[in-house]
Amino acid sequence: MDLSQVLIKPIITEKAYAAQEKGKYAFKVNKNTTKIQVKEAFEKYYGIKPTGVNIVITKLKSRTAGRGRVIKKRTSDKRAIITLPKGKTIDFAKLAKPKKK
Repeated sequence: MDLSQVLIKPIITEKAYAAQEKGKYAFKVNKNTTKIQVKEAFEKYYGIKPTGVNIVITKLKSRTAGRGRVIKKRTSDKRAIITLPKGKTIDFAKLAKPKKK
């Protein structure tokens, strides 16, 4: 797999923002990637060698809501939690993936 297709986008939530103080950053990644590919892609784009990569796979969920009992589905995706060495940080302005030309 091409490394440009590994990291899809950074995850910016309250929980992910709080984890940044510990040096952990969350990214949505392609479903067919491995930890090694995520580590290589991150090092290529941001120039920092991560100390650890954890993968979290969320499954498809459905629930009922509202008066009409409409079933809403949450999509399944794969996320990578990347741990950086002490003293290294990433600025949110630079978190956007470089665009292809």
